[in-house]
Amino acid sequence: MILYDALGHVIYEGSAIEKQDFSSISKGVYYLRWNDSKSIKIIKQ
Repeated sequence: MILYDALGHVIYEGSAIEKQDFSSISKGVYYLRWNDSKSIKIIKQ
């Protein structure tokens, strides 16, 4: 899985993403991609 911001910067890449702490990332739009073809948009408020 890859989590990246709206500008395309990689925030996290690896497995076990559910065990990561993303509380320190800024508010904004992020994308989570898996299987090289599927992705979802995430909005942190």
